[in-house]
Amino acid sequence: MINVGALAFDAAGRLKLTASAPVNFNGGTPIAANTGLAGVVTAPAFFLGGLGYDATGAICYVSAAPTFWNGGIPVNNSGQICADITGTATPVVWINGLPIDSTGKLVTVVV
Repeated sequence: MINVGALAFDAAGRLKLTASAPVNFNGGTPIAANTGLAGVVTAPAFFLGGLGYDATGAICYVSAAPTFWNGGIPVNNSGQICADITGTATPVVWINGLPIDSTGKLVTVVV
């Protein structure tokens, strides 16, 4: 499960997401050197808490609409987090501290 307290957000409340490899894990959350959530667009190599991770430990995500919710996190059938990666979406609700847009995707900004 993603530890919201370990994550960084921009001034608009978007979750910072980076393709950099994780340098540490806080409660299972892969954090990159720039404090963004370490995430990649790829198929999962393994799963932790129902969420997909690649071989380096970065979280796997897609820009598709979610199929279901796993502990308040929008995911698809492959275990990838569903996120808006345009950096322009606006959060309309926060679920478990995570910003969600009107389509049900995690609101992120790539750093």
